[in-house]
Amino acid sequence: MANGSGMLIRQYAYDQSRKNPGVEVKILSERELCRIYNVSRPTVRKSLDELVDEKILIIRKGQGTFTNPGAFKESYLPGNKLSVGIIVGTGKNVIYDRFFWGIISEVCKVICDGFGDVRLFQAVNDNEKTAEEFLLLNLDGLIWIHPTEERVQAIEMIQKGGLPVICVNRIPPGENINYVSTDFYAAGQNIAEYLLNKKHRKILFIADTSIEAHKELYCGYCDVFSKRKLDFDGHLAIVRTDEIIADISNLFRFKIEFTACFAFGSHIWTAIEAFKKTYGEKFREKYELVTTYSSCDKFLDCPFININPYELGRIAALELEKLAMKKQEAPIRIKLKPDIIEGTK
Repeated sequence: MANGSGMLIRQYAYDQSRKNPGVEVKILSERELCRIYNVSRPTVRKSLDELVDEKILIIRKGQGTFTNPGAFKESYLPGNKLSVGIIVGTGKNVIYDRFFWGIISEVCKVICDGFGDVRLFQAVNDNEKTAEEFLLLNLDGLIWIHPTEERVQAIEMIQKGGLPVICVNRIPPGENINYVSTDFYAAGQNIAEYLLNKKHRKILFIADTSIEAHKELYCGYCDVFSKRKLDFDGHLAIVRTDEIIADISNLFRFKIEFTACFAFGSHIWTAIEAFKKTYGEKFREKYELVTTYSSCDKFLDCPFININPYELGRIAALELEKLAMKKQEAPIRIKLKPDIIEGTK
């Protein structure tokens, strides 16, 4: 079985076969594959040898290595269907949490049931190398979940090369960036409106505003207080989330009261841990909790802001299909405004 680097070589061979059914295609030399995929010569050679053993590739003496259309099963080939890649974040150490898997699973469902096949990739190289690699993979479209701002150049280079890209749940700066994202400003407004309408005036807010999207969420939240001419206690905003338990303990120590808490994502569980240290299981009688969609489960039944990964994935997949099939022109710019949902999902 090929390792991560070897899988790039295998994928290249599969792509050549898939894109050229019934035709022998000469593949790149070992030297070229090493340069393009930044893979060592032994890794390339081992991967090619495995593909020859599996009869996916054949060697023509004195001519080189070719795809073997006879061995590449028709059932694998999607014909005219699209081939879509998915990237999550940047780098090798991406944690595929419940939210990410929700997006990925819905993209896979829509694409595989409707019009193509899906492959997962990592973006580990610099922008120029990343763009070069993805343009060589014979993809029809790319979905990039939570791309960082530093990846705008790579996205633009990929799109200039003719491969459409849709960013999901982040809006990187750039004139021609396609995105399907949450309207985080509107989400923040809805959270504040919901809790203020329930007569809460002292609300603990927890989100990491070093993340641009969460900063927008916080701005929308604060603006509601401003528009209603209500005092906003800055002590009740935990916007650096590395010491949530200590920060909440300090609120208790200095007797800073609150009656409700919104915490983004898994931060709700850290907040609950802090509440339990002081109030035990009775904390639910003292505080109304609001969190995000992916943090509610059978152990936590509370209102949530419906930043729904499945809806984001579904719309992104359908919009990418339109771009890839030339049914719609770029840019795609969709913001979903999430509502507050009460009770169990």
